[in-house]
Amino acid sequence: MKKRFFLPVLLVLSLCASCSGMIEQPGFVSIFLGYNESITLKEFEQSPNNEITLIFEGRVVSLQAYALKGNLPEEILCTVEEIEAADFSQDKAYKAKNGDLSVFKIKPSASFEIGEDFKICGKVKVQNQFLDFELPFKGANTRPAELSFSSLKLGSASKEGFIRFIVKKSGNLFGVSLVNAGNSKEPDYVFPAFEVEAGNIIVFYWYLPLDGSMPEDGILVSADACNALEPGEKAFCFWAKLQKFQPKRTNAVLIRTSQNDDLQDAVLFRHPKDEEWGRPEIERAAVEAAEAGLWMPDGDLLNAVQANITPTKMIKRISQVTINHNAADWVLTK
Repeated sequence: MKKRFFLPVLLVLSLCASCSGMIEQPGFVSIFLGYNESITLKEFEQSPNNEITLIFEGRVVSLQAYALKGNLPEEILCTVEEIEAADFSQDKAYKAKNGDLSVFKIKPSASFEIGEDFKICGKVKVQNQFLDFELPFKGANTRPAELSFSSLKLGSASKEGFIRFIVKKSGNLFGVSLVNAGNSKEPDYVFPAFEVEAGNIIVFYWYLPLDGSMPEDGILVSADACNALEPGEKAFCFWAKLQKFQPKRTNAVLIRTSQNDDLQDAVLFRHPKDEEWGRPEIERAAVEAAEAGLWMPDGDLLNAVQANITPTKMIKRISQVTINHNAADWVLTK
């Protein structure tokens, strides 16, 4: 499955006829050529084998590219293939707003590890001008791990809140994202590159420790250092990079394979005194979970887990063997 990334910011570079400029992700990049002509890097795609497709609005005469691994200076050969705009437009239902569409597929000759930093660099020729570009990427995750919710504690400013997961399928966590629909101002948490095996326990903390420390993600801890564990258990721990966090007592929390990909699991919960979801983002997430078959019978507020999750309590999934993806799977406990 190809992953598509939409570039959210507009960055404008004005060029003289003999000048060159630099493109850096993220950003729409428009190059004004005079006579009401321009070219815009609108979008790019990264495939599972790390082929990169660049989509420009406007006519690009040619494109040259090479890749760089991490901070290494050695240039990696890339082949460049221009794709017929008509074929691409039909396949992607994409239409250029301002005339021509230019599409190029870049194939690095080297492979990249999951999560490894690399750059695609080169030159774009437009009319008689050349534009240097540099776009950073990370090696695609070809073996994403699959997670299942085990328990969830909201916590408070003085009591650590967490989410506990069980690894259902071995693989790498890179790109797996935790969608906290009720806190839309905070970015979704995206796991770093980290290998896990089926049966492993993962504990995610909503915010950093109160002592101001910055723990290393992926450290292995035992029950005496983690209140999400039972005696004898061990878990790999991860932290959201937040100093403060205000959890929502009525919420929808989802797991995505990547930020633009399918859902793996979901949990919907409601405080008994709340008569609505409270935010449209939560309602949309609840509907998405139901449509994906991960919450039954639907995403209605009354079908969520009904629980007053105080700072000292948590909701726990009764079984990891029999999962019906509904409120009956969960119980409120200390």
